[in-house]
Amino acid sequence: MPPESRSNPLAHAVDASRSARSPSLHSLIERAALLRQLDTRLRRQLSEPWATWFCVANVRSDALVLVTGQSAVAARLRTEQSRLLALAAALWPEPLARLVVKTVPEFSVPSETPAKPLSPAAAKHLGAAAAATTDPELRELLSRLASLAE
Repeated sequence: MPPESRSNPLAHAVDASRSARSPSLHSLIERAALLRQLDTRLRRQLSEPWATWFCVANVRSDALVLVTGQSAVAARLRTEQSRLLALAAALWPEPLARLVVKTVPEFSVPSETPAKPLSPAAAKHLGAAAAATTDPELRELLSRLASLAE
């Protein structure tokens, strides 16, 4: 297996679908891998914080579709339209002529920063809730949560 397949689960899925001889699944997985590569490449080309506030949603017909939750980011992406389309054209097999930016208020790019640890006060309350409950499964879950405090 090539090194990229070992580290990239999507590349591994492409290899698996190819060996399973499922052309429709294989083409779907290849498209997903290509969209992911496109997303990564476009993010690398934009400066922070812009790169963290959008994602490539799709390529349909001749349009690159980006999604963001911030109208300011949407405006910035639109100003970068020609550069983004040129970068995308280098990777995408079909010509791209336009950029579509969708603003979805509840959209958020998953954060890679770890969650904040629980405070000692939160641990105390969770411990008290665990002690007060009669359900053993809930008591175990609350106790485990309380143990995550700083």
